[in-house]
Amino acid sequence: MTDPVATSPIAAPTNAANLSVAAAGFAAQLRAAAPGQTVSLGAMVNAHVGGLTPLVSAAATASVGLGAMSALGSVSGVSPVTRVKTGDAARIDTVVNFALAQQGKPYVFGTKGPDTFDCSGLMTAAYQQVGVDIPAYTFTQATKGREVDPATEPIKAGDLIFVRGGRPATDLGHVGMAISATEWIQAPRTGDVVKTGPLPYDRIQVVRRLVGE
Repeated sequence: MTDPVATSPIAAPTNAANLSVAAAGFAAQLRAAAPGQTVSLGAMVNAHVGGLTPLVSAAATASVGLGAMSALGSVSGVSPVTRVKTGDAARIDTVVNFALAQQGKPYVFGTKGPDTFDCSGLMTAAYQQVGVDIPAYTFTQATKGREVDPATEPIKAGDLIFVRGGRPATDLGHVGMAISATEWIQAPRTGDVVKTGPLPYDRIQVVRRLVGE
């Protein structure tokens, strides 16, 4: 792809009401610079950095936020730039989104869906969505994939988080899944439901990563 030819920057809009007008002019310049081409976000910034800066500043000051981006599409026909995840990132999204979709379903010991789950059964069902088969048993799951040391590398979405739990409580007796570096999703216990919450960093015994480096 050829980058569009740089054109003169757009003057900063004086207020939020002028933001759409400025966006329309910006899009018109892009079409003139690269007719019939798909313009990357990087090329847009390189060609119009002088015009984008006041445009973004005005949007922030006026609390327009993402509305400024939608103006490019609704006013002038330019489609928003969307980055599609691929590879391991897409697989992790599938796993995490499946687990999140189970929120509110009851905990029942020894089950792995579709209507009820125990802690390890939820992990098994989630990873089955991307072809990773792990038994619904915490002690075995704690040996799968690669061990992650939270003291030296960050926990990532999709990591399995093992803590002491179960009845009677034993080491590695409970497992949940990280959905970020600060939160996890789990099926806690009888009488409770699948839900999210803060990662219990003070109780973590083992972290295992099944997909990705």
